[in-house]
Amino acid sequence: MDNTTLLPKIMAWLATGDRGLSSETMALTMALAIVGTPLGARRIDYPHDPADFNRCLKFVAAVPEARQHFYTIAKLSKEWAAIIQHWDRIEAQFLDEVGYDWCRRREAPKTYALMRKVLDGAA
Repeated sequence: MDNTTLLPKIMAWLATGDRGLSSETMALTMALAIVGTPLGARRIDYPHDPADFNRCLKFVAAVPEARQHFYTIAKLSKEWAAIIQHWDRIEAQFLDEVGYDWCRRREAPKTYALMRKVLDGAA
């Protein structure tokens, strides 16, 4: 997908998606990279818990090309670098434990424990 169709896709998600600070960080980082605008000084949020990670997963589901920008997102902070490095493992654990968008359960203690381990290792 070229950037002329990708930016509107990101903007549509920003307007209508299930957003949180970490998923917004992903979307804005990606949009700024596409237009060639420096990231500048801004708040960098990363997923702190499974609810945050779920919203990030929903962004990636809405804009699958986001995976191609993970390397840019990983540069934002040591926490993002750790999350991106272990994304597939966290995603698999989350989906196995609760299903996409919490379709099977409303609690994800195993995913939370994995996220804490990953983030604590980034410190």
